[in-house]
Amino acid sequence: MGDALSAAVTVVADAAPSAGLGHLSRSTALAVALAADGIEVRCLGYGLGDPIERDGVDWQPLPDGGVELGAGDAIVFDSYEIRPVDAVARGDVPDRLIAFHDQGEPPARALLVVSIATETAPEVPGQTWLTGFEHACLRPPFWDPPERRVSDVVETVLVTAGAADTGAGAALAGVVREALPAARIAFVRGPFNDAGPPEDVDIVDAPDSLLEPLVGCDLVVCAAGQTMLEAAATGAPAVVAVVAPNQEAGARLLDKRGGAHLIDPADWDTVVSEVREIGGDLERRKRLSRSARAAVDGRGARRVAARVASLL
Repeated sequence: MGDALSAAVTVVADAAPSAGLGHLSRSTALAVALAADGIEVRCLGYGLGDPIERDGVDWQPLPDGGVELGAGDAIVFDSYEIRPVDAVARGDVPDRLIAFHDQGEPPARALLVVSIATETAPEVPGQTWLTGFEHACLRPPFWDPPERRVSDVVETVLVTAGAADTGAGAALAGVVREALPAARIAFVRGPFNDAGPPEDVDIVDAPDSLLEPLVGCDLVVCAAGQTMLEAAATGAPAVVAVVAPNQEAGARLLDKRGGAHLIDPADWDTVVSEVREIGGDLERRKRLSRSARAAVDGRGARRVAARVASLL
């Protein structure tokens, strides 16, 4: 590790409101894990208006002219909105490029690709892939979540469509209310959303972390992004909906492994019947919970950080 300590890792992630918080969350998780290994990390948000702090990590806006990297530095790239070459002021991508990948083609120069929804890594000369949910980078509160006891009766349902949600989540909460009229429905309203939910639905306004709401609910109905993975780490029985193209592969894989139930958010009638069925089926919820915890143990950031450190 002596050589690693002399280098720095720069993390660049999408951070505009339209991108939600998924990129920031998983990149922050990796930054925390890298710092815990004694590696210097700086984090830059593409589209970020003002500096923010997340889990003790300082995020600064990506400068208009890009960022200068030292000769021995590595760059972690988590963006769909900007190319790696455009993020680097000198106009060249360093040899140590690490890329998160969910859809399309990863950067050709990437030395290490993190792709949790990929079951079989492609054989690309000079490129290493970290695949599977064991490499899902979750925020530190989810590294060691408490054990889950699946309740006999669904008393609380947590509904969220992600931080970038501008109305779909409230509609989904209304559908869940129809499906499970006896349950308490808690709707997570993200930081960029001012929509009001239907009557008899509680609002959870932009919590710093979803750990407590996820641990405290009996069922979660959510978008198939970072929250789906956080729910899985807590063992929360989950019904998930794809609300962005980059969520498709991960949602289908977790559904295939029995760790979530994938629904079509455009078919409200079917959503009502499926949520109602799962809410009334204790054994099904237990299977969902067990499979979710088996798929996502919450320690992916540590594994990815160890591989990044080995490159320095």
